[in-house]
Amino acid sequence: MIERAPDHRWLTGDDGGLSHLYVRLPVEEVVARLGGTMAGFAPGTFHGPDRHTGGSGLSIGVAPLRGWTYIQDGGQLAVTGAVLPLSEGTRVVAQYALGIKGLDYFYWAEDGEIRFCFIAQEGYSAPVPEELRETMEAIRRLYPPSADPSTGPTFLLSERLTGFRLVEEELMAAPFLWGTVPDRGYEFAPCPDDAFPWPV
Repeated sequence: MIERAPDHRWLTGDDGGLSHLYVRLPVEEVVARLGGTMAGFAPGTFHGPDRHTGGSGLSIGVAPLRGWTYIQDGGQLAVTGAVLPLSEGTRVVAQYALGIKGLDYFYWAEDGEIRFCFIAQEGYSAPVPEELRETMEAIRRLYPPSADPSTGPTFLLSERLTGFRLVEEELMAAPFLWGTVPDRGYEFAPCPDDAFPWPV
């Protein structure tokens, strides 16, 4: 039973784009699936690389986090079809928010298929998987109907699907590597089913 809403204000205060991508694979395999090579990555922190990594393509930061790879990017991966090839044989959870416009996206993909999603101005996919029913009920109980998903609800969904909560001290201390992967022109990933307004 989820009794209270987590405080993620340390992650949601920016009006720009904010992206969180979790892949249940080692860092090296995630980079390889995205077409990159570890030789092109340099050490850094959550906030960026220690030095300019150069190269063309999509700039991303990757870090091991509790058995998952956490990806920090500008949203190019989190809201596109990239989540599907990344999820082959495993699980991917992706969040993206463009705070200045109030646009929120959330994807849970597994074995190459989208299992659940929320898309800005469209709503969430239905039916809600059994694995998320308790969390969705908690979201209805803990947040007002007008709450943007990125202010807390999508973090609760990610916590349910990954098994852990983002903690500021842990994320800021994580050994990030920054580099570029090819821009494969991933298209926007639609919800697979009917969509309904947030929250359920």
